[in-house]
Amino acid sequence: MVTDDVAEPSNEELKDFDRYVGNYAVAVATQALADGLPVVDVIVGPPEDIGDGREDGEAWLFFPNDFNSGLGARECTLGWNEASGWYFQREPAERSLERRWLGHGLVPAPDRVAIFATTLQVNPDSAGSLERPFYRSKGRLEPELLERLKPYTIPKDSSSYQELFTRARNRHFEHRLATTIAADPPGVPINLPLLPGEYAALELALEWLDGLVNHGYDQRGPLTAFARDIHKRRGADAADIDASRTNLSAARARLEELRRQDAEKRGEDTDR
Repeated sequence: MVTDDVAEPSNEELKDFDRYVGNYAVAVATQALADGLPVVDVIVGPPEDIGDGREDGEAWLFFPNDFNSGLGARECTLGWNEASGWYFQREPAERSLERRWLGHGLVPAPDRVAIFATTLQVNPDSAGSLERPFYRSKGRLEPELLERLKPYTIPKDSSSYQELFTRARNRHFEHRLATTIAADPPGVPINLPLLPGEYAALELALEWLDGLVNHGYDQRGPLTAFARDIHKRRGADAADIDASRTNLSAARARLEELRRQDAEKRGEDTDR
């Protein structure tokens, strides 16, 4: 039986929740991105006193509007609850809010959670259960639970979970961008008519995105090169494309670097 008769969350508890649960949620979000789920944000809501009871601490993964509408919902979230683990919440336009629970304990592996969400994307009424499980009573995160969450924290990294998610999402899309460009598929140039204002808007969008992704980092990546090449192609003929195509070499170089980093990380994970 879960009761609300617990002490007010301490500063230390809130700090632990933010770090351990936040980093675990980022690990799940990173795996979900790798599995093709368009996660756009991760937010942690630590437990808090409300009225005469205690509000559960939770973490939420959010999706874009087109993903939500594709499931016939105003909003969908993949959430983690401190007492019951993971659930998928859907708010249909003309029905009451729905929650389907994963089960499998409080700290299932990120790939298991991602599979749960992917299955729900195909058929939102098939995966998990409408019956909510309970794995622990509310209250301070026990040392045993923190120990299970600990592998998802990054030693000697004081970054917030929001910063970790931003880096993970940027890296995910940089990898996809570099892979797409480096594949260099054969074919004729695509004819894409754009009005002058639309072309200018495309340049601004790429400049904006490049600044968000590469702020404080090396400015020689594939996104920077791609934005520069698009700018040079205004008014050019298809035959002139190779003269303004620096993104291919930049993408290949970055993809090689990302693969090297992945290999090093796999080695570090094996050593632990």
